[in-house]
Amino acid sequence: MKICYLIIVDLVKVTDNFSAENFIGRGGFGSVYKGVLPDGTVVAVKRIEESDYQGDVEFYREVGIVSSLKHRNLVPLRGCCVVGEDVNPEYIG
Repeated sequence: MKICYLIIVDLVKVTDNFSAENFIGRGGFGSVYKGVLPDGTVVAVKRIEESDYQGDVEFYREVGIVSSLKHRNLVPLRGCCVVGEDVNPEYIG
């Protein structure tokens, strides 16, 4: 599996600044946008909305579950970018 490391600047670029044209839908914790990586790979990018600590715990739980799922109707999780001052160090690793 090819690992892709992106920073928030890259996510803004591949989604055309989270444009309405790339909006796919809403999921738990935020909106999902279509993005195209420099190598041409089409990806779904979830942009979460600010939440309280409990929401953070649920978000990390969702990332853990989605990363282990394999189904023809799901895109594989390629990475997770968490930006903010109050990131829970329990989940950094």
